Amino acid sequence: MIIRFTKKERRCQLTYQRQDGELLVADLGPDLSGHDLAHFVMEQALGMKEGFYGNLYRGYGLKISLSCSTPFKTGIYQ
Repeated sequence: MIIRFTKKERRCQLTYQRQDGELLVADLGPDLSGHDLAHFVMEQALGMKEGFYGNLYRGYGLKISLSCSTPFKTGIYQ
C-alpha cells in the first residue's frame, strides 16, 4: 500500500493506493490533518490490523472505514 498526504492549492488530500493499483482519494479539508497521520503512526506502532488504515488494507472503502467501530486486533500488516 502507498499512502500520500498532499497539500493542494487550498485543500489537502489523502490518496491510498492498494497493492492491485486501485486508488482511493479523500478530501481532508483546508489543513493537513495531523489526526489522519497520527492514525497511521499509531496503527503501525501498535500493530493494529482493524484500525482505519488496516481496514483499507483489508479491502474496505473509505466510507466503511470511517464508520467502522470494531475493536482492534494486534499484529503486523502483511
